[in-house]
Amino acid sequence: MKDTTDRTQHPPLLRFLLWIGRPFGVVFVPELNVRVIYRMGQYAGAKGPGNWGLIHYDTFTETLGPLVYIGGQKKEYAFSGLISRDGLPFTLRLSILFSYDPCSAPEVAPMLTRLPHETIAELTKTYIEWALLAAVNKYEATQLTQHEVRAKVEADVKDKLTEEMAFLGIQTRGEHSVHILRVEPPPSLTERHEIIAQRRASVLAGTEFHPAEFRRALVSEFVEHLARTGAGESIINFNDLLQSYVAEHKMGAQPQRIIENPPQSTLHKEDDTSKPAPPRPKSRL
Repeated sequence: MKDTTDRTQHPPLLRFLLWIGRPFGVVFVPELNVRVIYRMGQYAGAKGPGNWGLIHYDTFTETLGPLVYIGGQKKEYAFSGLISRDGLPFTLRLSILFSYDPCSAPEVAPMLTRLPHETIAELTKTYIEWALLAAVNKYEATQLTQHEVRAKVEADVKDKLTEEMAFLGIQTRGEHSVHILRVEPPPSLTERHEIIAQRRASVLAGTEFHPAEFRRALVSEFVEHLARTGAGESIINFNDLLQSYVAEHKMGAQPQRIIENPPQSTLHKEDDTSKPAPPRPKSRL
């Protein structure tokens, strides 16, 4: 295989060494790469860069294979149809930092080194999906939106990938190599949580008003909603609902109006019977 390494950026001394050593099997390997070596047409291993990035191979029995990048690769994947413990499907977007080194798995290296570079990323995606299916099924869909639960899922996925992909020579890079970027619950669940949040806000706001005022506001809102959407198959009895609300929230009674309860008059009429009657004049007859 012809060496296609770009020598235009090499310093003069390195270019001279490559020119002198090329007939003797001296080639340059870039940093964070290894060069596959075939001996008599069979996979014989991979050599990394030595001193000054130079390696040596036997030109009579060996040939050069492709360069394999062994540095970290960051990929983002989107997985849909993941099932939570309560049976709800949702979509999850994940970022992972991994690397592939054929020297750490010589058993499968003859096959993987012949595949295109993109195939390693697709193979990694398959194992990530398997790990996610097992990790997210431990939690309910609403729990997966919590930071603490997502951190546990990330740790479970990382441990599972380390265990399952070791024989391939693929491994995660770093303690925090797996990150969940976004969790998308099903639209129906999102809509339901929005309705619950709106109702909770309405109840909290209603405690600031008198029950009579709160009742008028709810009835007005209900009528406006019917005007926009039309009446459904059944209508909730709002009178019973509001009566229950007022009974549960023991609101203070309305202040009494002065005009409805006028104060008692302090002036009393004198009782005519309390005073003795004047004596009648005596007759002279």
